[in-house]
Amino acid sequence: MVKDRIYILFFMFCAVFAVCFTDCAKVGTPMGGPQDKIPPQIVSSEPANYKSNFSDDRLEITFDEFVTIRNLSSELIVSPPLKERPTMRMRGKAFILNLNNELRDSITYTFNFGSAITDFHEGNVLLNYEFVVSTGDFLDSLSLTGRLLQAHDLQPGKDPALVMMYSNLNDSAPLQEIPLYLGKTGKEGDFTINNIKTGTYRIFALKDVNNNMIYDLPDESIAFSDSAFVFDPRITDFSEDIIIDTSRIAGYVDSTMFSDSLFATFVVDSITGDTINIPQKLSYALHINLYLFNEMTTVQYITDKERHTREKIFIAFNRPPFDSVTIEPLSFGDETHTLLKEVSAGNDSIVLWITDTSIVAMDTLLLKVSYSVYDSLHRLTRTSDTLNLRFRERKPEPERGRKSRKDREEEVPETEYLGLQLNLVPNGSMDLNRLLTVTSPRPVFDFDSSRMHLYSVADSVDVEESFHLLPDSARVRRFAFRVNWKEGMKYHLYIDPGAFTDIYGMANDTIDMHFTTRFRDYYGKIILSLGENQSPFLIHLLDDKDKIVATGSVTGGVKTVFDYLYPGNYRLKAIRDMNRNSRWDTGKYLENIQPEKVWFYPEKIELRSNWDIDLSWDIR
Repeated sequence: MVKDRIYILFFMFCAVFAVCFTDCAKVGTPMGGPQDKIPPQIVSSEPANYKSNFSDDRLEITFDEFVTIRNLSSELIVSPPLKERPTMRMRGKAFILNLNNELRDSITYTFNFGSAITDFHEGNVLLNYEFVVSTGDFLDSLSLTGRLLQAHDLQPGKDPALVMMYSNLNDSAPLQEIPLYLGKTGKEGDFTINNIKTGTYRIFALKDVNNNMIYDLPDESIAFSDSAFVFDPRITDFSEDIIIDTSRIAGYVDSTMFSDSLFATFVVDSITGDTINIPQKLSYALHINLYLFNEMTTVQYITDKERHTREKIFIAFNRPPFDSVTIEPLSFGDETHTLLKEVSAGNDSIVLWITDTSIVAMDTLLLKVSYSVYDSLHRLTRTSDTLNLRFRERKPEPERGRKSRKDREEEVPETEYLGLQLNLVPNGSMDLNRLLTVTSPRPVFDFDSSRMHLYSVADSVDVEESFHLLPDSARVRRFAFRVNWKEGMKYHLYIDPGAFTDIYGMANDTIDMHFTTRFRDYYGKIILSLGENQSPFLIHLLDDKDKIVATGSVTGGVKTVFDYLYPGNYRLKAIRDMNRNSRWDTGKYLENIQPEKVWFYPEKIELRSNWDIDLSWDIR
């Protein structure tokens, strides 16, 4: 009896245990380990990396896992460059690179794979892996490091560029031959060229548009060193830890300062003060900054011609003309009586307005456009282009639905008016230092100031204000109202119909607009002074979107005031304006002219309403 009870209790216990176990043991996915973030590792290679007396025609590198090779043609940089591109194939976990070239004697070759090597599963990149072999008895150990920045804004370019070294010191070398050593810039413009032989080199950088390692296109961006660089650690004094930017040493010609630290893996950038991590240990390295620019081309030609409307002709040039442009009608009368010329602000395009309505009606017009170009001896000479300008009438869009004959007869044609455009919106704000402008879509033939009225409004009473109407000398379609604005005042502008009439007899409709001027204490002010004996600088005041807000010419010891500024964040940009032409000038390689130097004030300027900020800037 007791045994029976024991058996019953035992079976009940097993049943309960089974139910609990079944309920708890739910099916699920087992948790994996941490994500693999380690790039592929090299297990072996044939030959060994950094091998001397290399004479084979291929490299074989074996990894600890399966790898993928991506974009090898664009990522692989071989220095010195090879005439033919190497080809690759995979064999298991090994990567075989067939060189397809006969290598030079007694020189060190560096194969930098960039970001081409990734593991098969996670895509982890083995970044900037270098494989080095020498065809001589020893490895060359000198290095060049630096940063390539755009000359006009000191920012790295969006696309990588080539940095090239030439043992041929002639200026024409980058235009005629591929370099002896080659490197490629990273995202921040940094570059490294390792395993350089002792010697003297010219350094050049290129945005290589056609991938031939030669500067042969006018739209390719370039940078260059002012002088040749001597790479020889035996003739220089070395500093430890810091690789000196010799391009910042005034009057230094040979620029032969190197670091002799075998463990110097960091350098200090002389422009920003930032520490740059150099991916390889350096033995002797020169660090320089190069400044990328596009030369102002001396090739002159017409890029575009349009006649979208009957009365308007548009002509564009690839660059501002060297001198005057003359236009001779070939299919109609004298230019001076039939064409009104309007030149763009950049002086690189022309709009011609046809004043004679009988010529406007012609479908095809012929013009002879003459301008100056440089000949083969670099002398200015005149050339001409004949432009065939045809206007094609657009077909009217079909009307939706049909109208009865009666409806069509009773239709009253809409009166067309000259649509004027103002530089403010209704009920908007006008700045105290700003001119009120009116722009016509076509040149104005006549205007009547007596039909224009400006009122100040106080206590709902309009008081007429005086103004001067000034035609814009550069733009034949724009006029400006010069007014002594009162701060915080409401204004009412009323322009009668017919106040402006264009060259085709079309007049404006009524303009009735209210607006308010700002209070003076809304604005802030920046007062800038440069150090004594500072060169003449062109100063650009930039907003937080890098748009130029104000410009001033500043010399040492003289204060410049930027007034009527909106509250917000600003930056200052200085240009060494050596020729005093009030603009930034690019460089000319064959004349050894660098682009004009640019500096940025090191701090962001936060300006508030009714603030005056005094700044002292010692530009170095």
